Amino acid sequence: HASGRPVRIAIPYEFFFQYSRHYPGTAHLYVPFEGELSGYSCVMATIYHSTERLRERKESEPSLRALYYVQDYEPWFFDRGTPEFVRALESYRAVDGVLCCVTTNWLKRLLSDRHSIDATLLPPSVEKSRIDETRGVAGGTVKVSAMNRPQTPRRAAARTKRRQRDVCRQRAKEVADFGCLNSDLHHFGIARDFPFQNHGILDRQEVAALLRNSQVFVDFSEFQAFGLTALEAMARGTVAVVPKNGGAKEFVADGESGFLVDSEDEQDCRAVLLKAIEHVRVGDTSMVQSAQRVSSLFSPIRAVGVLTSVIDSG
Repeated sequence: HASGRPVRIAIPYEFFFQYSRHYPGTAHLYVPFEGELSGYSCVMATIYHSTERLRERKESEPSLRALYYVQDYEPWFFDRGTPEFVRALESYRAVDGVLCCVTTNWLKRLLSDRHSIDATLLPPSVEKSRIDETRGVAGGTVKVSAMNRPQTPRRAAARTKRRQRDVCRQRAKEVADFGCLNSDLHHFGIARDFPFQNHGILDRQEVAALLRNSQVFVDFSEFQAFGLTALEAMARGTVAVVPKNGGAKEFVADGESGFLVDSEDEQDCRAVLLKAIEHVRVGDTSMVQSAQRVSSLFSPIRAVGVLTSVIDSG
């Protein structure tokens, strides 16, 4: 849309209201996923099962430019051998002539090693943010935020809450969550025996505000294909702690622009989180400045330019 070309976003009927609430600035672009998707020169799938819809369009319109924006390695979302595992595994070759695009070299290597697919790098983007230089907390309380999604095991919600509880009792008296409801935490038996504020499911502006008002953002997922929320936190002057496993290390230099953690080692999670908190408490702003420089490389203008070139190359 930013390139000046007509763009539409196909969304299932059941999600129209939800997406309109969380992404109000794009609601005018929505069209029904179940409807007729003809009349477009290029169609991009963004999740494994949408490649099946893309295949239908490609078969009826062979000249269509077909792209698949692979944002994660989705076969790992499911138990091996299950129907959804097979469906996700087959999605990368579901459409003849499709061009797979990825966010990181980590994903690019995965598709090459496991599927012999030469994917194209398509960088994500974050909006530039002004940092409030007066929000330092040298010697004071540090606010630690995290995105919790207990419905998704690889996001390690239980591990995240345990580590938040540890540091809350020792150093950080302010802990904030978002991404799920309190009822979700209760349903999945996630620790709630310490003071924290769960902000629930937020829209983009609300997430940005929460990150801007946090000093540390933690992500203890088993892996992150990219870690866009961590990059958004960095853009807003928040120290990010991200998993070593995955693509986040492509934009986080350990100890320089953020902290890397062995997220499956609970002792390392605790130690690195305490290190990040102490880094903020002593008032060192060098990491925030480095993180801002890194995040500025992921500009919307650059992302649109690369996407436009990819589309036109076909």
